[in-house]
Amino acid sequence: MIGIKHLEAFKTIVEEKSFTRAAEKLYQTQPALSKQIKVLEEFFAAELLLREEREIVMTEAGEILYQEAEIILNKLELVKDKINEIKGLTKGRVLLGSSSLPGEYLVPSLIAGFTRDYPAVEIKLTISDTKQVLAALKKGVVQIAFLGAFYQEQNCIIQPYMEDELILIVPPEGRVYEEWEQVNIENFIMREYGSGTRKIVEKFLESRGQSLNKINIKELGSTRAIINGVAAGLGISVVSRWAAKDALALGKIKEGMLNKKGIKRVIYAAILKEHGLSYAARAFWLHIWKNRNIGK
Repeated sequence: MIGIKHLEAFKTIVEEKSFTRAAEKLYQTQPALSKQIKVLEEFFAAELLLREEREIVMTEAGEILYQEAEIILNKLELVKDKINEIKGLTKGRVLLGSSSLPGEYLVPSLIAGFTRDYPAVEIKLTISDTKQVLAALKKGVVQIAFLGAFYQEQNCIIQPYMEDELILIVPPEGRVYEEWEQVNIENFIMREYGSGTRKIVEKFLESRGQSLNKINIKELGSTRAIINGVAAGLGISVVSRWAAKDALALGKIKEGMLNKKGIKRVIYAAILKEHGLSYAARAFWLHIWKNRNIGK
């Protein structure tokens, strides 16, 4: 019969991509881990892991098990949090998910403030694009999510949290535009599909008669990479003023719009409707609203 230790072993091996590193992390021997994986494979009558060159990779069956194991283990931790709450303990765990911009520039400061009041609470932050964060929230993999764009989700409570501004950035010697309609979008660098920033920029430009879908724009996987690309003369882009602040101050890039005409947007905070938050997660949820400054 399989148990929690089997799922934990499998999940750790997948994430470490190595039996050796997983054994060190779990303080077990490699033969013990191999035995637990064998029990799982016999139970499901399917091969779960393959050794390819120097890495461990999942089979199709393994991918299914990994997704479900993550949900099961996280739900067990939530149950533990609720039991701790009944026992009056101050410890617990908060699982946060965030899109790139708030995850890099906003959420760390919220975590720092929270841990001063709740030093025993474990906090895990996962950063991905907005669509992936929402998917993780709906599966219960994260308890609280921060999103760079609004999506209509029936089972989620998604509330405006903080204002942000997206600005056009160009190389130091690049052209400065008077109006957005003049911007040469064929020279654009953008995040990948699924990014909240990209969704907002596409909608904004379409309202002004321009469409990024009609051109082959350059895609880079992070805001920092985009800023460095603009600084190197790769093209122009639209990024958060928060993210561009240091590069602007150093003169690596400059604002590309006269009178600093930016695109206003909102960062959202979200939780699931049907699942009550654990004590620790509820405390974090209350903490972030005490530190909210939307519209200020």
